[in-house]
Amino acid sequence: WTLLVCNMKVGILGAGAIGCYIGGRLLLTGDHQTVLIGRQSLLDDMATSKPPGITLSSYNGDPSFISQDRAKVTTSPEALAGCEVIFVCVKSAQTEDAARIIEAHADSKAIIVSFQNGTSNPKTLREGIKSSQQVLAGMVEFNVVWSEGANFHLSIDGSLYIEDLLGVSDHIVEALHHAGFSVHSRADIMNVMYAKLAMNLINAINAMSGIPAVAMLEDRSYRMAWATCVDEAIAVYQKAGIKPAKLKAPVWAMPYILRLPTWLFQIIAKSLAQMDRTLKLSMLQDLERGRCTEVDYINGEIGRLGQEFGVPTPVNDHVCALIKATEREGGPPMLGPDVVLLQLYDALRGRLTPGPVDLSAVRQCVEKPSDQEDRDGPVANMFPWLPGPLGRVVTLAQIFLNLYGISLKTLSRFTFANTIMCICIVLVNLLFDLPQEVKLLTWVCQYVFVIVGIMCWFPVVRQDPTYHNFCDKRSICGVFSFWHVCTSLFQAACGIPGLLILYRTQEMQVCAWLWWLHYTTFTATALGQTLYHLIPGPSTLVLDRFPECTVFMSTVAAISREFIGEDTGGINVVTFLLLFLGILAPLMSEFLDDLRMFLIVTYYSLYAMSVVAIIFHSHYDHWPMMFFAMSWYALGKILYLCDKEIFKLTGQRISGHSIMHCFNGMTAISSAWWLAIRHPYHP
Repeated sequence: WTLLVCNMKVGILGAGAIGCYIGGRLLLTGDHQTVLIGRQSLLDDMATSKPPGITLSSYNGDPSFISQDRAKVTTSPEALAGCEVIFVCVKSAQTEDAARIIEAHADSKAIIVSFQNGTSNPKTLREGIKSSQQVLAGMVEFNVVWSEGANFHLSIDGSLYIEDLLGVSDHIVEALHHAGFSVHSRADIMNVMYAKLAMNLINAINAMSGIPAVAMLEDRSYRMAWATCVDEAIAVYQKAGIKPAKLKAPVWAMPYILRLPTWLFQIIAKSLAQMDRTLKLSMLQDLERGRCTEVDYINGEIGRLGQEFGVPTPVNDHVCALIKATEREGGPPMLGPDVVLLQLYDALRGRLTPGPVDLSAVRQCVEKPSDQEDRDGPVANMFPWLPGPLGRVVTLAQIFLNLYGISLKTLSRFTFANTIMCICIVLVNLLFDLPQEVKLLTWVCQYVFVIVGIMCWFPVVRQDPTYHNFCDKRSICGVFSFWHVCTSLFQAACGIPGLLILYRTQEMQVCAWLWWLHYTTFTATALGQTLYHLIPGPSTLVLDRFPECTVFMSTVAAISREFIGEDTGGINVVTFLLLFLGILAPLMSEFLDDLRMFLIVTYYSLYAMSVVAIIFHSHYDHWPMMFFAMSWYALGKILYLCDKEIFKLTGQRISGHSIMHCFNGMTAISSAWWLAIRHPYHP
């Protein structure tokens, strides 16, 4: 297997986009005899090009032309005779045929290099070739677009990787490097291929979108769909003991990078790879040319590994079903970002039946409101042992939790455990005369238990793509979602009395600055909410959620300081940590698409304040007014769960979501009333 660097005879078996680009670059050097074995369509494209031949272009360089006379292209596999190196660039489904062709026509001393997608092709070649040819695994990191005629455009940078085996690959690496490629010889080539497999999961997302990859990556929903596929791949790799190599970025970091806001993702992506806006990945090109894709060897490979090692892979399995349905339909399906993401989230949460997919039904799935009744037919009471209205509310709660992949049973068990812990803490504090610092520590421990428990025991909670599809989206007087906008403005107005009362009574308040923060962010939340309803979407939802989290945690901080005491040791640290949680929660939601901390902040805060009121003594009278204010918010959440139910009961005049805004406003009015009438006292 000792080769001369010059005058090698190189065969390209599978002269498609990648094969023609590699072969064309070798032809341009003039150092080697290079023959390309491809389809008749390649010869036809070369003949119709003006002038006839092959054109190679790049995102960062001038095009190069290879005339038809100089380009040795044939459809006959007999041209492999005498080749010292054969690059196999056929589709994965054709690998067994390629092995038979090599067995029949190639020399026994030829070195075979597999430059194909997937991880199983080198093994298939070794099993299919019975003679003594040496088969090396390889990986192509870049992408080539076959455009009109025989034009092959390098649309993203990347390297070639070849298996390093006893020095066999050294001369091949040198030849490719001389042709202008960045080439790496790796002994851990399988780890490199598994890293590429995770990156290649973008192929199916790009194929479903039907648009160039750069435009697709500018949409966060498409990126989150890709990240969801990679999540499964990482879980499979961990169970299988596979340690994927680091290419442009570590595989474990990919889901986090992909879920970042678009502006931040674009900064990182530009530092990792250079690409142009013509980039179309191979699976999309296959669909555009009416060919079968390699989805079985990319997403399907993750499914096979998962089955082998006992890891469920519903997302990648459903991606395979979607692409197969696309192949039957013919042409790219042009599925929108929310449709793709919703399909994968529904698959992840077990809401889809495995099997063939109807693309017409898929395209309509995101156009319906997000509640289960519209998407899956009328909902029966899941809890018949509960009284009718209560059973219905609990059923709607379960449907709401299902949207985020949370089991009501699991949540109930966790809540029960937390309640038992709270009861124990309350009894200890009531039965024993503990110092304030010890009481504060028990309360903090219970809070930590909730945070650690939810972050460790509950799966990551993703934002449902259909969250923005509220049942009442009527436009009145040209204002979209008119009643949601009006009630949001009412909620904003309800924050103003609190600011006015606080201005008049701030000398009486123990921690006036926290109440200033509370009412300011409350008003900001309502104004952000107004903009969100005018222009619903992730980019405006963040304007609601950022101040909303500060509202809750400033309230918990103010209540805890007023009940526990300003001079209690550690209270300043606790205040800082509570406000930090109010900042961390929306950051996790915005940058990691993880709503768990947001749900802790917006739901558990009521529970935490109630425990504080029981354990400690308030420094103000009329403190039960706090519970009156909290009850408005709690009732508002119930109305939110019954959004569509109320919309139907009122003859489609107003929805539960709109009434929730009004109840939130009453929460601010009630708390402002408490500030106005209360006085400090020492029990």
